[in-house]
Amino acid sequence: MNGLGIPMSASREELDAGVRELIAFSRATCELSDWGILRVRELFESVPAWSDEKLIPISEWQKKFKSTRKTSLEAFRLYYGVDLLLDLQKKVGNDA
Repeated sequence: MNGLGIPMSASREELDAGVRELIAFSRATCELSDWGILRVRELFESVPAWSDEKLIPISEWQKKFKSTRKTSLEAFRLYYGVDLLLDLQKKVGNDA
């Protein structure tokens, strides 16, 4: 699954390491999903005219919130909670 696998012939140590990786991946996926839902809510609430709407057509959403490299980088910055993307390496360490 997404590059993660635990061979059936794995030793106990390999199995334990694989399970830890799978759990960490699952946790990160859930955190990203939760953040995405929160971000959509924030964007939705930033448009007062939509407050009584139950459904916003995707075409209307896309007109209001353009998908560009700049907006993607901004979302990335917000997700990691840094002021500048250059600060990301300081936050996550030298692996970034």
